[in-house]
Formats: sequence, structure tokens, C-alpha cells
Amino acid sequence: LEATLNYGAPGSVLDASDVTGAVEYANKVAEIANISSNANTVLNVNSNDTVSATVSPQALEALASNNMSLNVASQAGSLTYDKDALGTFAKSSGEVTVSMEKDDVSQLNDVQKNVIADATFVSVKAMAGDDYISDIGGTVAMTFVFENRKHWENFGAFYVGDDGSRTPMDFSFDAGSNLITVYSTHHSVYAILETQDAPEGGDSDNTVLLVAGCVMAVIVIGAAVVYLRRS
Repeated sequence: LEATLNYGAPGSVLDASDVTGAVEYANKVAEIANISSNANTVLNVNSNDTVSATVSPQALEALASNNMSLNVASQAGSLTYDKDALGTFAKSSGEVTVSMEKDDVSQLNDVQKNVIADATFVSVKAMAGDDYISDIGGTVAMTFVFENRKHWENFGAFYVGDDGSRTPMDFSFDAGSNLITVYSTHHSVYAILETQDAPEGGDSDNTVLLVAGCVMAVIVIGAAVVYLRRS
């Protein structure tokens, strides 16, 4: 099941009432479609120009307790967190802001700049106030455009450490949409590098995703949820 919420202006906070509205709509659709109420529900939060959202601790608890995933998306890409990651965020003392920046060299140190050079990369982070959340206790899927589609098979996804070390990551590539998705359990810098220049080893499973049809119920709650919350 999917529930879609159109995120507000910068500075808006996703709160528990938004999640409650999504759960109610999802349960209604599950009942009509004869789908198990325990089925995983994805709350799609459509942000503005950047992949970023601020979520209250109450909303995080509601998402995790209802077996929901959170997908934060914009034209620049998306971040998808599973319920275990959301449970980790919910333990924070305040609001959590997640974000993904693509090809922003200001996010790199000098060593990382030398390693990445002109390659495609993203910097992903979550902040609870001034505290940086690195290990998330679950999985985050980072999706963004990879422009070098013609020779994508010569590339791999790598975590690039502060010391310039490169660790192979699981990833998938959709040749139809030109989107690459990198999977990880922590926030950091991830780059798409030529595999011939990367170190051998690792348990990376590089799989091309050919878009397959699947049946899912999509509930567009958008302004309705905001209206219910503010009424």
C-alpha cells in the first residue's frame, strides 16, 4: 500500500496526525481490496526542490508502530527508510531532518574530493537538532539519476569514507528511467565509480532492475490530510 502526502513549504514538520490520516486511509483501502492490514504501507512525502523532510518524534513512532516505511521524494531523487530505521530515529530527543544532496562538493573533505573527482555522488544525512545520526539500525534506499547510462555496467556504487577508502555497496539500476538506487544501513557519502578503479572484494550484489508490473493500491491523501490536521 502507498499513501502520498504533499509536503508543505520549507520548515514544515510531518507530525503524528499526518501519519494517522495515512494509516486510516490505508486501512480502508486494505479492507476494500481484501489486503492484509499488516501489509507494509509506504508513506510518500513529496518535498519541493530538494530531497529533505523534517519529522516529529511522534510521527516517527507512529510510522514504526504501524509497520510503515517513509519515502521522501523530489525531482532530485528520493530516500526510503524502513520501519527499523524509523524506530531508531524515534529514539531521538526531538525532530529529525533527513536529506540527500547530489554532487555537492561542499559535503566532501579534500581526500574524498580526490577519490570522487567528477563522478556522480550523494551525501545523505539525518540530523536530530545538532546531533548527526550515522548508523540507522535499519535500511535506507537512496535513489538518484545516473547520467552515464550507456556504460552503466562498468560502474559500481561505493561508500567513500573520510579517509578515501571505498567499500562496495548493494545497488540496483533501472535502465529505463536512468535511476540508480544504493542500499545502506548508515548515512555517509556514496559515489558511482568505475569498477576497474575500485578495490576488489565485498559482498555487493549489483542487480539491474527491469521495471516489472505489480499491483498496488495508491492512496493520494495530499491536501486532505493537511486539512484534517488543521481543522
